[in-house]
Amino acid sequence: MLAASIVLHGCLVVPTPPHGSGLITPDTIETLTVGHTSRVDVLLELADPQERHERDRYFVYEWTETKGYLVWGAYYAGGAGAIEAIRCLVLEFDEAGLLGRKATFSVGSEDDARRQTTAVLDEWAIRSPVTRD
Repeated sequence: MLAASIVLHGCLVVPTPPHGSGLITPDTIETLTVGHTSRVDVLLELADPQERHERDRYFVYEWTETKGYLVWGAYYAGGAGAIEAIRCLVLEFDEAGLLGRKATFSVGSEDDARRQTTAVLDEWAIRSPVTRD
């Protein structure tokens, strides 16, 4: 009975290329160049952000990225679920409308995303604003 129980239980991780609604790829983020990419360039490439702050000085993009699926079974029951992470991109623009700073991070929940985004915006606001000579 123990041997049958061990054989009939199991799980399988099926990795996939990252996908999801509103996905912003690492290659796209790489093309956003500090000091060169304009606010208009970002809007054309990524569309409207989920959040805008301080008269468009800050943009916040958030999306859910699926990296694979977990499939499990036990006897005659089982299930499957997506392996997901919430990804965020925070951008700051200078007075000329050029990208001054960018930050990306991955978290496990929307609450974590909110806390981390707030921490980045607070840290940037405490420091002197981005300026170009």
